[in-house]
Amino acid sequence: MWGNEFTLGSTVYLDQRRLWNASANFAMEFNTPKSGTNIKPGVLGTVEGGVGRTFYKKTSGPIPIVMNLGAAYYAQFKITGDSGSEIPPELRGYMDRVFALGPEFNIFIPGPRLTLLARYEPEFGARVHTQGQTFVFSVIWVAKSFVKQPH
Repeated sequence: MWGNEFTLGSTVYLDQRRLWNASANFAMEFNTPKSGTNIKPGVLGTVEGGVGRTFYKKTSGPIPIVMNLGAAYYAQFKITGDSGSEIPPELRGYMDRVFALGPEFNIFIPGPRLTLLARYEPEFGARVHTQGQTFVFSVIWVAKSFVKQPH
């Protein structure tokens, strides 16, 4: 199957110093029928984001170490049910969902221009959906500096 996802999101700062932040992203996913079956997945909605506090640590260079600590969340749910004759009778009319909430930490290290991220989100409230835990570990290399270099 193929899917199309449309998203809309934003981050807001909760104080004048821009140390506290909140973000949210909403996505809707529309899928084609599953190949070789008579099943068409319903429209899937996802809300994700978090709330965090930013900390700065001065370095010998122009860019500080930047850390963010907070809570991340997501909720994923069917907006419309799956359709087709191959949907098991006991699942017809049910729309799956799952929620998750947990800690997140990321740090930007200016020397090597790396961002390291760790997130843990245990899931709860699952219905017609597997329930588990999400662990995310990311290493991101920032290709371009945030500071204008002198000539």
